[in-house]
Amino acid sequence: MIRKLPSGEYRLYSGSKNPKTGKRRNLGTFPVVREAVAAGRLAVHGMHFDFRDCELRILGADGRFVPARDRD
Repeated sequence: MIRKLPSGEYRLYSGSKNPKTGKRRNLGTFPVVREAVAAGRLAVHGMHFDFRDCELRILGADGRFVPARDRD
């Protein structure tokens, strides 16, 4: 799940909710994910398809979505 923050940045969350709190966890808070990213064994990517504009947008390193056609 992708959530837009008030700052305009996006964060990736797990698909399942904590049964006690009903909240989703930021994928970056999972130790196994954080360790694998730091070791270069895992890269997390986010994509969003905008049906209104018929456009695929990709989450950049700056935390913002950019149209796929504008990426290098």
